[in-house]
Order: sequence, then C-alpha cells, then structure tokens
Amino acid sequence: MQRHLGAGRLQVAEFVERFAAAAGAVSAAEIAALFADLPPPHPKLLEAPPGHTRRNLVIVGAVAVLALVGLLGFAIGRGQTAPATSSGVVAAPVPSVSPTESAVESPRALPDGVAVRRSTGPGLITLRPSDGVDLDDVTDPGWKVGTGCCDRDVGFGADARQMSIGGGHAVATGPLEFATCFHETAYSDAAIERGSLRPGETMCVRTDGHRFVIVTIVDVSEQAVEFGATVWDPPVPS
Repeated sequence: MQRHLGAGRLQVAEFVERFAAAAGAVSAAEIAALFADLPPPHPKLLEAPPGHTRRNLVIVGAVAVLALVGLLGFAIGRGQTAPATSSGVVAAPVPSVSPTESAVESPRALPDGVAVRRSTGPGLITLRPSDGVDLDDVTDPGWKVGTGCCDRDVGFGADARQMSIGGGHAVATGPLEFATCFHETAYSDAAIERGSLRPGETMCVRTDGHRFVIVTIVDVSEQAVEFGATVWDPPVPS
C-alpha cells in the first residue's frame, strides 16, 4: 500500500484509512477488498492450514498497526512540512488545542523535539524464557536481547509465566503516538501474567532511560513472546 501512496494512486487520507482497515481485518477477503481498485502489486494472501487462519490474521493485523505507527509520520510529511531534528528524523506534529478544549482540561505541555528514536518497523522482538531487551539501545540490531542482568526494560520470566516491565506499563487508550503515553497516568510496575497477554494488545511502556515506548503484542506462547516496539525521544523523567 505504501508503494501505491508513493506512486500517487492514493491520497494521504485514503492511505491512512486503508492501512487502519487492514489492521482490523479478520479475513483475507477484507484485505483483498482494500486493493480491488488498485493495479498490482497486491499482497499475497496464501491459504492457511485449518485452525491457523484466525491466528495468522491477528498477527498480520498487529504488524500492520506497527507499520502504521512508523509510516504515519511519512504520510503526514507528504501533506505538511514538519521540522527535522539534527539527526534528520522528522519531529512528530504536536496537536493543537482549541480554546474550548483548553477550558475543559489543561494537559501538561508536550516537550520539545518529540521524534521516533527507533522502531522495529515490520520486524519483531522475540523474548524467550529468561530473555530481556534494552529498549533504549540504538546500536545493536538485536536490541541487546539476551539473558544478561542489566538494562532489561522488558523481560520474560525463566518459567515463562510472566512478562516484567520495570519502568512501568499501561494499556494504550488513545492514538498510537507519543502524546498518548505522555499523558497516561495509570502506569503500573506489576508483572503481567502470560495468560493475560493477547495478540494485538497495545501498551505504553516506560524505559529505565525515561523514554516512552508503544509496544504491540504479536504472539504469545510458553516458548516466546513476540512484539513490536516504537521508542520515542526525548526522555521524560517521571
């Protein structure tokens, strides 16, 4: 779909609408319908073995959500000019608040220089029992996934029963963007039981480097937890 946007066959609003629809699709036919009026390329929708169709579509939908988080900035950039940071990353647009809205509530102001620090994009982070991941890392292609003692923002227990998030976590209740996690107040540092994790579930996570991360669960089993992540700058001390 990104290719069709780049070729000018889709407007920005159409691209965002169709990508969001793909994330919520529950059948291959629904995804195919999104490309019915577009020329090739189309996605390859292979038939899944019986009993696997629903799981595969859930995973496709979750990955589509992750890709939408990363690509939304690209799409918005085609319709408006946004300031760039010294690293070349386009700063996320800051939503405006009308006088009526500000009279109802006055959320704390967003910090300057909000931008995506790092994202898994269409890839995933895989944690096996005893593994942890450093979400503040920007140099290791594998996000420093391993069984070390330190810099473990998210860890999967040795008994595969719980996922721990030391800096705190909360269910994402708004758009998948920095502001949602920044304004969230219900963070908890309690471990999450593996049985309560659901593919497609999205949460805000705080790292030990005081950054906000949007985490989307893609697959959960006794063997591994797989998820995508989008990490935001700047750090915001709690």
